[in-house]
Amino acid sequence: MELRHGYDASLKELSDSILQMSSLASSAIQKAITAFETADEQLAKQVIAGDENIDQLEKSIEHQCWILLLRQQPVATDLRKVSCAMKMITDIERIGDAAEDIAELSRHMGGSHPQQLMDTIQTMANCVKDMFEQSIEAYVAGDLEAAKKVIQTDDEADELFCVMRKLAIQQIVAHNEQADAAMNCFMAAKYLERVGDHAVNIAEWVEFSKTGVHKNSKIV
Repeated sequence: MELRHGYDASLKELSDSILQMSSLASSAIQKAITAFETADEQLAKQVIAGDENIDQLEKSIEHQCWILLLRQQPVATDLRKVSCAMKMITDIERIGDAAEDIAELSRHMGGSHPQQLMDTIQTMANCVKDMFEQSIEAYVAGDLEAAKKVIQTDDEADELFCVMRKLAIQQIVAHNEQADAAMNCFMAAKYLERVGDHAVNIAEWVEFSKTGVHKNSKIV
């Protein structure tokens, strides 16, 4: 019983570390979008510098996972939860990279951006940020239904990206002098689409942690 208590405490510590890493990544996305909308170079630099903290947490959590695997030798659901965490942190790190990429875009912006495109970016950012946060909550709570909801929401994120692509093309055709601004918006949307994809990956690993099935294939 004491052994199990110690192991549960280690799993709780692992979940807390993932929450910390995901919180940094989520904040980075929000700050990057704000920097993009306002052309705030200082905020963009803050996002870029902060990516190192996310990278360091990834290494720390990976170490936690290996310690759990080697010392505790978990089986069944516990093994899946730890191995799932090792996969998830890669996606969280890449979400941090996407925020950094958006921040880099904002450092090279000149002039104003079409409001319709900026509004679509904000809507898309809210959508994928919610997906990401909900996928992490699903992992911590072991909530299979919440994970499925994240996966289903990806259609909405993809549709918003298609809207952005169409708007960007229309803007370039109608106002060639704003071609660079339209392309900046399109690229920001592309990075946000990747955030949504990574949120789906996390949700799929949550499904695996509960069922042993990943993308319709039985693993454990």
